[in-house]
Amino acid sequence: MALARDQLAAAGSYGERQAVVILLTTGNPKDRSYDFSSGVANGAIGASLSMKQQGALVYSVGMFEEADPNELYGSSGFWHNSDGTPRSHWCERRMDEGDPPYARDIPANNRFLNYLSSNSLSASSLGLESFTEYDFPYFCPAWRITENFACDPGRGYYKAFTDPNAMEDIFTSILNETLQVHVQLGPDAVLQETVSPYFIVKEGSLQYSTVDYNGTAFAGEKVPAAGVTNIGSGNLIQVTGFDYNANCVTAKPRPGGVYGKKLVVEFDIVPKAGFIGGNAVPVAGADSGMYNEGSAVGTIPVDTVNVPLNYAMDPQDAHIFLGNTVDLKGILSSAAGVDGTNNAFVDIVYTLKDPTGTLGTYTVRAGQGTGVWDGDPAGLAPALTETTTYTVEYAITPNPAGAVGPLTGSADFTVTVDSGALAISKSGAAGETAVFNIYKDNGASPYMTVTVRDGAPTTIIRLPEGIYRVEADASRSWRYGQPAYTAGDSLDPATAVEPGNMVAINAAAPEGSVACAFGQPANTQWLDGSDEKSNTAKGGTR
Repeated sequence: MALARDQLAAAGSYGERQAVVILLTTGNPKDRSYDFSSGVANGAIGASLSMKQQGALVYSVGMFEEADPNELYGSSGFWHNSDGTPRSHWCERRMDEGDPPYARDIPANNRFLNYLSSNSLSASSLGLESFTEYDFPYFCPAWRITENFACDPGRGYYKAFTDPNAMEDIFTSILNETLQVHVQLGPDAVLQETVSPYFIVKEGSLQYSTVDYNGTAFAGEKVPAAGVTNIGSGNLIQVTGFDYNANCVTAKPRPGGVYGKKLVVEFDIVPKAGFIGGNAVPVAGADSGMYNEGSAVGTIPVDTVNVPLNYAMDPQDAHIFLGNTVDLKGILSSAAGVDGTNNAFVDIVYTLKDPTGTLGTYTVRAGQGTGVWDGDPAGLAPALTETTTYTVEYAITPNPAGAVGPLTGSADFTVTVDSGALAISKSGAAGETAVFNIYKDNGASPYMTVTVRDGAPTTIIRLPEGIYRVEADASRSWRYGQPAYTAGDSLDPATAVEPGNMVAINAAAPEGSVACAFGQPANTQWLDGSDEKSNTAKGGTR
């Protein structure tokens, strides 16, 4: 592949005619030390990428029984299967390490030939690392995914050759596909650039111009292109109105000394709001290219750029009612603001802390919309009794690594603990102090006992959520019989609490009241506190 790259460059073949490279292989990319060498594969893919970026079409033909253009990783049939995400892996079990070939290398080889071909316009490496798992007494050769690149096996540039009679069909297909590039392109042809979802096209920045060819190079000033327009919108640029046939470049000048001219389309893009950034971010999608009558007839190499990291989280303060728990995981996850697109090129680790220390971590891998928690479940959903401030520290690591380095930061949020209040007042039994028992949530034993004086209601504060029943202590108010109760207006209608000595305390109705009315004493002959007399004697004697 390196030789093909150098020969095409030396021949100056790019631009004047369609460059085509075909790789035929009967096995794995290998060196002398191992049956499958990721180093050899990476070198070949890198050489292929440089040719594809110059407009060459690269075909790969797998001449082995297991060739499968639809396979990019080991998804089934292994002791451990991969789901295709970075850091996942696949491996086989063997009684001993033995000698290759290994079955685990088959998906790696199909991945290699896909990435090498024009099925992928951005792959710069295999994106795999080899290692061995041990499950005594088994040895498990494995491949781990380190990085994925955009790849569409349906483009057809990786072809499987399993039948000697199919070789003619394969080359006929390649010839036909190559010839399709040289179709007639009139003013109705569409030059398409699909800007990737990580960027937006700046409004009003789209410009069209032409540059003349002087027989050796495109030179001269840019001239505004008349009749050219964009029929796309947003991130889809679809330029039409340029007659490629009339302006095609020829080796000899046409009448008037014209060799031809090229269309130049320029526009500005900026990172989309919320995009965190990273290394090797593709500017456009793989469907960018030239289209004629709705069919693709050429591709545009996908450039990548490094985008500086830009991230700020704003966890919102929260309120809970005393007696309830707070969902700290939900607060942090919501504040993270990751959706799999804006964090497509970074790994993020969040560390949640309270005044006592670390409660847990939340790790979101590149391209994932959700993460994985590590921490004490109770500590992440505490039943707070006091208002508490939490700190979220975040560490962002670009994936893949490159010129853009990591970023760290932190943000605080406060959880305020609200509580209820219950006011108890009494009437009747003038001059006497009444004792009340308060029962919570239909409990059998009093939740607390309070006293209430005439004209001075007693208010109980810092009550957790619940249903409270107020009853006069019969041992202290038996002379007056059963009193009458009236619950205050702050009773939550949704709870339909009855009778009048019951009040629901919650976030919707944090304050309640109960009024107790004593009637006339039924036992008037008994003394009460107002009849107490001090029995003392003068002179210190009785």
